[in-house]
Amino acid sequence: MELEGIVEFQSANSVNDIHDLITERLNKYRKINEDFPGQLDVRFTPVTYITSRRSILYDENGPFWACDFRRLLSHDPKEPPYYLGTIYLQDDLIDHIRANFEAAWENSVELNQV
Repeated sequence: MELEGIVEFQSANSVNDIHDLITERLNKYRKINEDFPGQLDVRFTPVTYITSRRSILYDENGPFWACDFRRLLSHDPKEPPYYLGTIYLQDDLIDHIRANFEAAWENSVELNQV
């Protein structure tokens, strides 16, 4: 079983926040690339405001589920946000999530190009 991809998004409110957010993400992705050399193809897409995460798990038989996580804010601003996930088992819904992932992947760049 392999993890095809995780697309991660957070929100930002100002130009400085966006710069800091992108720098933070780049550093995190570079660390992942260093920790798993040759095992993962890590790419970067500078998306600054979408509040979801998606993943597709598959093996040699093809995709068997996809998951879409939505970020929910806590009622207490001192508490961190949390995610609510939906698991999709239907092929057409998995294909839709895969198409969204592939579109993000096509617009991404390799880390050494950033």
